[in-house]
Amino acid sequence: MAFLRVKIKKHRWYPHVLKNKDPLTFSIGWRKFQSIPVFTMEDETGNSEVNMRMIKYTPKFGFCYGVFYSPMYAVGTTFLSISTVADQSHFRICATGVIVEVNSQFKVMKKLKLIGEPFKVHKNTAFVKGMFNSNLEAAKFTGA
Repeated sequence: MAFLRVKIKKHRWYPHVLKNKDPLTFSIGWRKFQSIPVFTMEDETGNSEVNMRMIKYTPKFGFCYGVFYSPMYAVGTTFLSISTVADQSHFRICATGVIVEVNSQFKVMKKLKLIGEPFKVHKNTAFVKGMFNSNLEAAKFTGA
């Protein structure tokens, strides 16, 4: 068992977009199994690093990446997935893709949500209290 990083695309006949962390049934080779993918996009930073940024939904048209836990397969193996078979009226192939990488762990970055209390508002500027715990955190966020 390992984590697979796959290049995935929503099937053109599937009527809905796929949501992050919804269970999908995957068919890879002779095996069928259920797993929960985390959808990501590649986010390039200025210092030649590529981060995987989590997204909420698959793009309507085009590829994104997904990471999920499954049995190990060779890189380049194609797959298809089905969202659910309980409701036969919407039984469709929901996504297709190819395995890009097999690893024991992947680092997926989630969007940063900052929480604080506004204590001073001046026109279009708000000063927020309690957003950072130290000067080091504030310097990391601002890039200084």
